[in-house]
Amino acid sequence: MITRLVPLMAVAAAAFGIVGFALANKGLIVPPWWVQSRLPVSRFPNFMADWWAHNASYGSAFLGTVVVCIIAQRKRDEVQPKMETK
Repeated sequence: MITRLVPLMAVAAAAFGIVGFALANKGLIVPPWWVQSRLPVSRFPNFMADWWAHNASYGSAFLGTVVVCIIAQRKRDEVQPKMETK
């Protein structure tokens, strides 16, 4: 299951990185104020691409881990059914 999650994280990071770069290039998104003061305007698209890719990687890892946990629990329940209480 993990072997499927890691490539999904990579695809999500790449896709969101491209979207972040494109949106920043068009001026639709900009870095937060605390970054703008330390970064030349010409580097905004690169920063946003990296930031979006980073967040997408973590976000997809979190959601994917929740899904993996649910699947693993369901498989355990199938193998070892719950004992009946009287």
